[in-house]
Amino acid sequence: MSRIPRHYPLWDDCNTSMNILYERIEKYFQEHHFHFKNRLYSDFYKGVDLCWESNEVVDVITFGDTIRKIFQSGNLVQSDLRFWNICEAFRKLQNDLIYNGQNIVNVIERESLFESQDSTNVDLSKPIDLIYAGRISRQKNIGMLIRFNEQLNREGIPSRLHLFGSYDNRYHEHLGRQRYSNYETELASLISKCRYKPQFYGRVGKNEWLERDYDQPIAVSLSTFIGEDFGVSLAQARERGWPVLCSYFGGHKDIRGNQIAHVPSFYCQGELLPEQMKNALIERAVMAFKDEGFRLHDPSIGPNYSLNLYETICLEEIDRYRRELAKTIGSSLYWLNLESMDNFADTQNGSLFIRKCLYYLESEGVEGEHVFVLSRNFSDSDNEFLREQLKKTSSSVKLYFLNEDEISFKDNLFLLKRASKVLGMPSVTMKTQKLLKELFP
Repeated sequence: MSRIPRHYPLWDDCNTSMNILYERIEKYFQEHHFHFKNRLYSDFYKGVDLCWESNEVVDVITFGDTIRKIFQSGNLVQSDLRFWNICEAFRKLQNDLIYNGQNIVNVIERESLFESQDSTNVDLSKPIDLIYAGRISRQKNIGMLIRFNEQLNREGIPSRLHLFGSYDNRYHEHLGRQRYSNYETELASLISKCRYKPQFYGRVGKNEWLERDYDQPIAVSLSTFIGEDFGVSLAQARERGWPVLCSYFGGHKDIRGNQIAHVPSFYCQGELLPEQMKNALIERAVMAFKDEGFRLHDPSIGPNYSLNLYETICLEEIDRYRRELAKTIGSSLYWLNLESMDNFADTQNGSLFIRKCLYYLESEGVEGEHVFVLSRNFSDSDNEFLREQLKKTSSSVKLYFLNEDEISFKDNLFLLKRASKVLGMPSVTMKTQKLLKELFP
């Protein structure tokens, strides 16, 4: 019989990144908070024994799985706890949705873990190397990234895409249940149609991807993974003084320094959309990138973002807040606590809660929100209509896409109610067209 050694981390596809974060955060606490000695990493199991006394203060640090972990305070027994996150968006999400806007949760500022270096200016008239390091996963929108590289070259920006990491078949579970398919096969089919094919390197050593020769290296990620709270590879690249091109989503919004380029997250969300729509969105993504380019990004920080908030909260108070939040969601929470976010997202209360969470993580729609209602069969006329509408739409408008047979769902009605514009594709049924005209004359 083969036994896994004690204190060996439980396997997770994100273990490499989480282990790097664990080492950096341990160093951070030793340097800044030497009197804080008990730490629980709620998503990373470095050791088996959690043998603190119930009257001791424990610092709880979450990596990415915040939305699940906020409902699991019943598993904690210490009388006083301090909560830490590694992303401003998740800090605000926790404080607003659980603690009624109070500043309970602390943030470990990313610059305290990885110190960014200034980057040289990028010359887009010369070849650039886009380098992605991480899981080759739907959750990381690798298909959209391949399309992005293809579109850059089509528009005269010579670009090579380098992909480091191993495949997984996980999907965006916050979008609900999905049919299983092999992601490597999907990407192979996409790449067969591409003129500018990416280079795959597989899983490599921790720093090997940083050490290769590139002309103009740019760290890239178009992830909209609902647990995207940091982006370790992007932080490592910033330590080397590399520019960064990334989705404006979750922890990516905290990256500061010069030569940062952002792509609105709603242009990266197309993995479940028809092929023509994916291409139309990527055209807009490249256009937004070309318009904005690389620039200095100095994100605003929220209240109590500093390192001076060391308040603890007692377990009884945490449980009270958790129960109040659970009442608003109801029995749908059963699925989330079973680690089945896809089932949770398929319930009306679950999907509504996820939409509230995404409000903190996604790009802002500073000029409003437009909703496109799709039929099950995307037609040529739909494609023409979509491209025409996108031409008229500012890159500061947030985009959503709904299937016509799902517009009566509670979370989608919530979205339609707040939208500044709702557009039905030409192929939607007469019944849907009539309904949309009644609701949005």
